[in-house]
Amino acid sequence: HNCVRSRNARLAAIRAFAEVVRRRPAARLEVYGRGPDEKPLQALINSLGLAESVRLAGYTNDPAAVYRRASVSLLTSRYEGFGLVVLEAMGRGCPVVSFDLNYGPGDMIENGGTGYLVPPGDEHALAVRTVEILNDPGLRDRFGAASLTAVERYSPEAYLARWSELFNRIAAKSWS
Repeated sequence: HNCVRSRNARLAAIRAFAEVVRRRPAARLEVYGRGPDEKPLQALINSLGLAESVRLAGYTNDPAAVYRRASVSLLTSRYEGFGLVVLEAMGRGCPVVSFDLNYGPGDMIENGGTGYLVPPGDEHALAVRTVEILNDPGLRDRFGAASLTAVERYSPEAYLARWSELFNRIAAKSWS
């Protein structure tokens, strides 16, 4: 499963998945989202012989169900802010393999603990780590369970507690 927004990111995921399928022929990739890039994406899928392995799934109004049935989520963006896609996947116990960008995924994914971070643009490393998770259901389950625990720090209660602590520290300093 892959939820990426830009054409280049989707192209990278599809190219990496060609290597995944060579190692795991039964693997399947679902690419979510709509836009004018569907024809070039489908052309790449066809040219790589992935028509049976990669599906352009379009829009989903139930991403939670997609993440629950996925073994792994790929994040191949060239840039990412907070990474709501990462949070959504981890919140459903779905490990993420992501390019290690300057902001976002590295703040949320514990490399080797909740998923994997690979060098930006390294499609081979993305494929290798994806296959590693697909080949080891125990690893996938450990990452999934750790992901569920890790996302608790992003709950509304956790945010409120951190903001409250910050305001209390500021107030204490201004009174001293």
